[in-house]
Amino acid sequence: MAPDAQGWDEMSDASGDFLSHVAETRAVEWNATASPYPRNSSIPRLFEEQARQTPVARALIGAEGELSYQELNLFANGIAGELRRLGVQPGDTVALCADRSFGLIAAILAIVKCGGAYVPLHPGYPHERLAGILKDCAPAVLMAEGRFRAVFPAETFLSLEDVQSRVFADVENPESSAGPEDLAYVMYTSGSTGEPKGVAIMHRGVLRLVRGASYAHFGSDEIFLQLAPLSFDASTFEIWGSLLNGGTLVIPPPAPFSLEAVADLVERYAVTTLWLTAGLFHRMVEGPLPRLKMLRQVLAGGDVLSPPHVRRAVEALPDCQFINGYGPTESTTFTCCYAVPQSEPPAGNIPIGRPIANTRVYVVDELGNLCAPGLVGELHIAGDGLARGYWNRPELTAEKFIASPFPDIEPGRVYRSGDLGRHLPDGNLEFLGRRDRQVKIRGYRIELEEIESALARHPSVAHAAVAVREEVSGDKRLVAYVVPQQSESELSDIEHTTASEHVGQWRMVYDALYARAAAQEAPDLDFVGWTSSYSDEPIPTAEMREWVDATVGRIRSLAPGRVLEIGCGTGLLLLRIA
Repeated sequence: MAPDAQGWDEMSDASGDFLSHVAETRAVEWNATASPYPRNSSIPRLFEEQARQTPVARALIGAEGELSYQELNLFANGIAGELRRLGVQPGDTVALCADRSFGLIAAILAIVKCGGAYVPLHPGYPHERLAGILKDCAPAVLMAEGRFRAVFPAETFLSLEDVQSRVFADVENPESSAGPEDLAYVMYTSGSTGEPKGVAIMHRGVLRLVRGASYAHFGSDEIFLQLAPLSFDASTFEIWGSLLNGGTLVIPPPAPFSLEAVADLVERYAVTTLWLTAGLFHRMVEGPLPRLKMLRQVLAGGDVLSPPHVRRAVEALPDCQFINGYGPTESTTFTCCYAVPQSEPPAGNIPIGRPIANTRVYVVDELGNLCAPGLVGELHIAGDGLARGYWNRPELTAEKFIASPFPDIEPGRVYRSGDLGRHLPDGNLEFLGRRDRQVKIRGYRIELEEIESALARHPSVAHAAVAVREEVSGDKRLVAYVVPQQSESELSDIEHTTASEHVGQWRMVYDALYARAAAQEAPDLDFVGWTSSYSDEPIPTAEMREWVDATVGRIRSLAPGRVLEIGCGTGLLLLRIA
């Protein structure tokens, strides 16, 4: 006999209780990440200890020569003395705008030695963006290369070259009041309102990233390449992962990088640890990957990794550990990491792994309940890596950094990441996209609304929309669509003068790609038009087959009941699934 309504309710309640119990049990088990590290120390204290322990060990190397730990410490002490004479106090912000150099590394050390927080400004940012950041963070001093003197306010400007020339080599360590909960840096990221927002990171978050962590190897035998700009939080891993563990940090010249230039640096300085954005990783796999044989570990992230590229990388460099790193700036660079098995890399999506030491991640549904394994929810992050919040944005801080919805197992704050994911049966996490319109391009976090807001401010634009276009290679590009602020007569004139031009352009595209296409052996193998965005050459048939097979396998694994919309054009996917 079928159960009555009350019976169904009781069964539903029992099922819900069981799933809640499973979710809570797994959340506790998979977030048991506590590990000892110097959580009550600070960046300057640990660096000064390292300089005392290994004074002659090589700290920096590059085109400028070499600096030992003792020399770098004295260099930073001299700059710290100059900053204090200019009135920098504990808790102040100090803006930095310079290309990679020994002086830049010494400057950030000097700032944290003063108890201040450094605010990285990318030299390539538009002047309006730089001005907006400076207005928001109100730095006590703005330290920059002399070439920027005309750009920034004169009253707070300090030339990095000038202060370096006044540094003496006999300066003692300054008395530092920096503690684990004081700010180390404020890093500005894209904001949905059109204004960048500053993420305020504490010393403890940095120490938890690079000390007592097991997701990567840290030590005096590691040589890191400082590839990321200071305004990108991957630089936190590169700089402090090296200098707080007695390693060597390679400082490349400020010139723009090519793939071959990166390979040259790895070979010249025998680099062992390399961090790459997902996009650069994919390009490296397609390019000079065989030249990177001396690498012991490669961390890649900032976006979804392509499984075929990961498999090719593991096959090409069997002695190198590849690590998929995930984490928002608000959780100090890395939240989860996944060490790709060298014996059998995953055939499907590359997981983002498990939380790193002293970090916890929960999958939460829209009602604030923990999700059982396999169910999709928003990733909530907790632990010692959490930022203090957003600089001068208390409302946004309160919205994103919230009291834990499940205080019995997580008593502190959690950060609502906006990322969607789920737990796999083995406890690893799988990233499944965003709840909002935030995207990642070459590792940089971008709010599409920020670009739309900037476009809409132009007097000739009535409406604007921005989207992301993804190529088959995994490369992502932003595409903007605008509606002109013009009268109908003006639009008619424009249409009349451009119509023939557009027709001609499309005719050229057709002639180049399709008119001369060779006959394919089967309709579902028609790869005409699939061209690499890097070389403009047709993507090799073997790579296209691998991509199609992997995508079809992933879709079939989800056991879809019906196909609403899948594929386009020649139907590479549709013909295999429908």
